[in-house]
Amino acid sequence: MSQKHHYLDTIDQVLTQAVEQGVLHLHCDDRPHEGTGIWVQGRQMVSFGSCSYLGLEQDQRLIEGVVDAVRRYGTQFSSSRAYLSTGLYTRLEQQLEELFSAPVIVTPTTSLGHQAALPVLIRDEDAVILDHQVHASVQNAVQLLKPRGIAVHHIRHNRVDQLEDLIRQLRPKHRHIWYLADGIYSMYGDAAPFNELEALLARYDELHLYLDDAHGMSWAGKNGTGFVRSRMAPHPRVMLAVSLNKAFAAAGGALVFPNREWARKVRTCGPTLIFSGPVQPPMLGAAVASASLHLSGEIEPLQAELQQRLEYARNCLKRHHLPFVTDSESPIFFVATSLPRVAYNLIDKLNKEGFYVNSGTFPATPMARGGVRFTLTRNHSEQQIDSLVETMAHYYPSVLEEEGITPETIAQSFGEQVKLGDFPTRTSKSQPKPKKSLRLDVGESIDQLCAKEWNCMFGRSGPVSVEYLRLLERVFARAEAPKPEDRWQFRYLTVRDEDDSLVLAAPMTKVLMKDDMFAPEAVSQQVEALRCRDPYWLTSTMLISGTPCGEGESLFINRNHPQWLQALALYCEEVRRYGEQVGASQILLRDFDEETAQSLAPSLLDLGFVQVGLPDRYGVSNLDWHSEAEYLARMSSRYRYSLRKEALAFRDLYRVETGKSVSGEEIEWCYHLYLQVHAKSRALTSFALPKALFREHFLSTDCDVIRLYLKDGPETPVAVMFSHFQGEVYTAGIVGLDYRYLESHKVYKQILYRTVVRARELGASYLQLGFTAGLEKRKVGALKRPTYGFAMVLDHYNLDIIESMSVAPGKRSTG
Repeated sequence: MSQKHHYLDTIDQVLTQAVEQGVLHLHCDDRPHEGTGIWVQGRQMVSFGSCSYLGLEQDQRLIEGVVDAVRRYGTQFSSSRAYLSTGLYTRLEQQLEELFSAPVIVTPTTSLGHQAALPVLIRDEDAVILDHQVHASVQNAVQLLKPRGIAVHHIRHNRVDQLEDLIRQLRPKHRHIWYLADGIYSMYGDAAPFNELEALLARYDELHLYLDDAHGMSWAGKNGTGFVRSRMAPHPRVMLAVSLNKAFAAAGGALVFPNREWARKVRTCGPTLIFSGPVQPPMLGAAVASASLHLSGEIEPLQAELQQRLEYARNCLKRHHLPFVTDSESPIFFVATSLPRVAYNLIDKLNKEGFYVNSGTFPATPMARGGVRFTLTRNHSEQQIDSLVETMAHYYPSVLEEEGITPETIAQSFGEQVKLGDFPTRTSKSQPKPKKSLRLDVGESIDQLCAKEWNCMFGRSGPVSVEYLRLLERVFARAEAPKPEDRWQFRYLTVRDEDDSLVLAAPMTKVLMKDDMFAPEAVSQQVEALRCRDPYWLTSTMLISGTPCGEGESLFINRNHPQWLQALALYCEEVRRYGEQVGASQILLRDFDEETAQSLAPSLLDLGFVQVGLPDRYGVSNLDWHSEAEYLARMSSRYRYSLRKEALAFRDLYRVETGKSVSGEEIEWCYHLYLQVHAKSRALTSFALPKALFREHFLSTDCDVIRLYLKDGPETPVAVMFSHFQGEVYTAGIVGLDYRYLESHKVYKQILYRTVVRARELGASYLQLGFTAGLEKRKVGALKRPTYGFAMVLDHYNLDIIESMSVAPGKRSTG
């Protein structure tokens, strides 16, 4: 039995690819490190991947601090701090308190510091707001709050306007409102909006800040107290977490408190301070030595040296027109490349030239907003910086060309994050070998394409035939539709070779959808409750293959064509470009069976699409029976019994109609039955379809409408099934039910049974019964079909909010 593709499987795929390409999980050779020089797999390289921004790891004073501590205390002091701490802890915390002029607790790591502080400081009556890009260690610590029912909210990165709106909403209901953010963000190197945050603190007494300044420590601020302290004065409602790793060049983290009482409570109750082990004596010795260096004032000339290197690097990047993200004072630099494979290609070339840099790609960034991340330290020379930037500028255009990425695509993906509009031009004299050209055409109406050719590809696979797409265009391609969810944009993509032979084709739809469409039912219930205030909360534009109406194959690829992979790349690039252009949050290529998904997964991953598990589909394939007895004989005894008891036993109570000559009142009633089902559905959350679609089903020759009436009941139908049928596949798409008869007359089971009978009557070879209600569909002979899609998430914000709403049973969290 196959297993559904999980999000962790996606991360595994992407990171395994990086490992195989020599980007991740590398090891230094067992040789001494000198300055910025390292040896990796027998190759000497200049490291641009260190977070020791001041280069103190080789400082003799810190080394002597380690040696002295080992001699005095040994290699470890093995005791929980709840019982006993080595004297080095006392000394270090005293030094840090002098440094920050505030109470300080040293923690084993910064991450464990978050897990110690947040559950103690944030009470059940408080609310939490997360910056969308706050470090994963902070977000992980917040998970400890959710089982207590603490409300957790998100804002888009550095959006102070959203933050203030939330504060205003939350302040009447909560004692304190905690905003959690980074001082310097670790991937792109940008900073928090400190001036605006100080203004909010002044306006709202409920607001408290928890700032993680792990990447800002030492290289900024008076005596190296960090970037946050260089921009904000101490405040009675601001908590600070810093790292004693990175530029501090030791180990562990530190929590800086605005008062002694908070420090006391965290020291006493912080879970990771009770149960975790300590920083061991060697690194405590280094930390004490580093703290002495910070307090001596000798840190300031080192900071100035680093700032000179950073300014030099920024000027180099600008001079060579490399599109780097965030022109700030940070020692973290990020050159935009778009997809992971583009970053890996550029990194490979830099590695071979003797430069070690980092990848900044999914899952640390959105799939299409990856790049090459490098860091500078005080030990880098201007010559080394020159060499790196010149080499990167030399290879950058050719890498983009090799990978089929244009500068315009990168600029579109990153928007205003890329401050520079210029890109380097190709410096290599060699030109790529010409390839046989492919042509991609885009139509905006199905009538622009050859109907016969289209139906040969899609006419038998479900509701993407020419006739049904015309129907959908009549309903949804209307700019004047009053509701935004009823205004779709259709695009029909085809890729042909030089001989005009079709290599690839796909219908695509831009549509407004609910982001919790595939979320757990409990989460969707929370979201729907909050949509009472805003019906479009947690909705976004999506670009999907096929249409939201129906199921089945919606991507045709001639895999016998020698250029099918090139055609797939051309298609994916156009889809991504258009998705960025229209502000789509996600692109979804949908409804692949397991075999097809596995065969396409490696190629689509290279193109930025990750495999995702979709809800199982159900279908009946054995429609060639000649009698009811033969139909029943093909079922298991369990389902045969169920069908007899719950469907056949009630069959004579119903009258079945399939004619389409009906009154407007009857269409209205059928639509009412659909709305009843839609209102109860949480397994697949969606907007209600418009009434016009149902009218069109009664007019179309490609649509079938089954209506069930009770012989001794109301004159109106008690069940309706709107379906599509052309070729060999009957697709049961939309059901409506009168819930008054759900149990007494088994009306849902009856409409499923009648749909099977109808599909057989019309000569269908396969009946598609859609998603959800799997048990009931299996009772009429349907089999489960694991279904997969390929997604590119262009904007994680709404999905992260939905993820944050998954809490322990019986608890509550809102996004």
